[in-house]
Formats: sequence, structure tokens, C-alpha cells
Amino acid sequence: MLGTGYEVAVIPAEILAKNGAISTVAAKEFVEQARADGMVPLKQEELEPIAAQAEAVLAHRTARALFNQPGHAEASVFAQDPETGVELRARFDFLPDLSLPRPVALDLKTTASQATPDEFGKAAIRYGYDVQEEHYLDDLDLSGADGNRPQFAFVVVEKEPPYLVAVLQLPEVLRQRGRKRARRGRATYAECVRTGVWPGLSDDPQFVDVPNWVIYEEEEA
Repeated sequence: MLGTGYEVAVIPAEILAKNGAISTVAAKEFVEQARADGMVPLKQEELEPIAAQAEAVLAHRTARALFNQPGHAEASVFAQDPETGVELRARFDFLPDLSLPRPVALDLKTTASQATPDEFGKAAIRYGYDVQEEHYLDDLDLSGADGNRPQFAFVVVEKEPPYLVAVLQLPEVLRQRGRKRARRGRATYAECVRTGVWPGLSDDPQFVDVPNWVIYEEEEA
């Protein structure tokens, strides 16, 4: 989709085992040689849904237009946080030319659920996509890049047919949350590096949290 990365080597079906496993001598040799050549070996049935997802993104009018902005795919940005001294890096899936009037940076996500605002909002909170967005934009600002600060959008494609696609942006309330958590994360990292203390889970016994729905379900029963 991004036009970067390793080429794919399709493993011929005739050299696979009867159950489709990569267990025959020929299949193992093919895989070993493909990796030695800097390629990614995949079965045809593994490649087909990936190609279909890429085609679905390109067929989406808004997503295609955004990926057609002048810019660079897989763009790395490096900076230093002036508050903590922490070295920062970000890797944009697509970083537009910042001289554009309204540049939009993109992150491509796949989802096992629906590519709807509600479902993606849950995923954004669960996986910290708000932190990712604000960390990336902070990094870009601190790198001294010239031009307009881009907007940020997620191009989300479902993993199951018909591979529906949506272009989604986080609301301001989540962006503010992400901004605070990104800065807090950098401060925590800097303190851990300084002290050599990396806190994990508690050493003390703890009670398990019980979701409210469990209580309601028991009351109804």
C-alpha cells in the first residue's frame, strides 16, 4: 500500500505439504532462499487478503486522494525533547509535504472489527493511538521541520471481506489526552533512565476489579 518494504515471494503450492504446511524440504529451502534474497515468503492464501485490503484502500476516494498528496511514505523524524532531554523518533506511514496549504499526515491501520468511528474510538483508547498521534506531531514540531503543522488522520481498513475502509480523525478531547500522556511518558522514561528504577506491577496482593455488568447480570439472575 505504501510502496515501501520488502518484496513478497509467493511459495508455490505444489511444494507445500498436503495439509498446506511449510514442512517439505523444497518449501523450507524456498523460504530460506527468499529470506536470504531479502524477500518475505508468503503462501498465496496469505497474500490475497493483504492485496485485497490494499486495493480497497486505493478504491476509497478520500483515502486515495490523501495518499496522493506530495510527500513521503515511511518517513522517519528525529528530535530531542527540550524538557527531558529524551531522544525522540517517529515513523509516519505517510508524511505530506508541509508546504501544502492543508497537509494531512496519515497512519494506516487494519482492524479485526468494524472500521466505524465508535469501534475505532475504542481501539484508539485501548492501544494508545491518541498518544501515537500527539507524540508524532510533537516530534515533528521539535525536529524544526519547516511548513504547516499537518492534521493527522487514520486510514482504517477491515481485515475481513468486503474490506471496508474509513478515514477517521480523533476528537480534540482524545488529542488532549494523548498530548498529556505522551509528555508524561517521556518524563517517566527520563526519570527511569536517571534513577535506574523501572516500576512494574505491584509487589503487594491486590483484589481483581469486577466489571459492573457482572454484578447487574447476577442481580437479574
